[in-house]
Amino acid sequence: MNTYASIAFKDNELFGTYQPPKMPEENVVKDKVEDQKGTFNWMTYGEYGMMIDRCRTVLKDIGKCVVY
Repeated sequence: MNTYASIAFKDNELFGTYQPPKMPEENVVKDKVEDQKGTFNWMTYGEYGMMIDRCRTVLKDIGKCVVY
């Protein structure tokens, strides 16, 4: 399902991480501080698919290295 979703919706946003606004310096007058809003950094389905593929490859290679 991950494979097909990452192909079909490659450019759509999937996960977002919130970046809060920068804190004002201590010397700034508090009355003049504008309301700043944070932003979201988005990961697309395509980026998620690439990360899953990398993880799958690493786990597969680790399984080959185990010697009993």
